[in-house]
Amino acid sequence: MLDLVVVDGELRIATMRERLRRAQGRVRKYVPAGVSLADELSAERREAAKHE
Repeated sequence: MLDLVVVDGELRIATMRERLRRAQGRVRKYVPAGVSLADELSAERREAAKHE
């Protein structure tokens, strides 16, 4: 699958895999090394389920 975007009159083409890799890189700089956001989300959901 491809992502097509026009920026300042320029057509930019990227695969969705490349767009995902770039997004992960942008988020990574805000997450401390060794922290798994997936694990944190799972833990939060388990805790919330206890209170339902």
